[in-house]
Amino acid sequence: MAIRDQLMQAMNSRNLAQIVYDSNQTRIVAPHAIYYDEERTILADAYQLSGYSHKRDLPSWREFKCGMRSLSLTPSARFRVPHATTG
Repeated sequence: MAIRDQLMQAMNSRNLAQIVYDSNQTRIVAPHAIYYDEERTILADAYQLSGYSHKRDLPSWREFKCGMRSLSLTPSARFRVPHATTG
């Protein structure tokens, strides 16, 4: 299954997702939206709960390019309520 489809499945079922980019650093996210930017790159808005962050200000909203190396769903971990925005 394509990563975009896995993100859509996680979003629709409200499952947390574990994503890994080429840096091999894991992020745990609650995906909320999938869309294209002006260059037709697929992006996802997600609330990052834990894992690697160069900003080190977790939890927080993040925009992710859907070019991650791997993605796995966490069926037993679901999110229920909207996350507060910061800023």
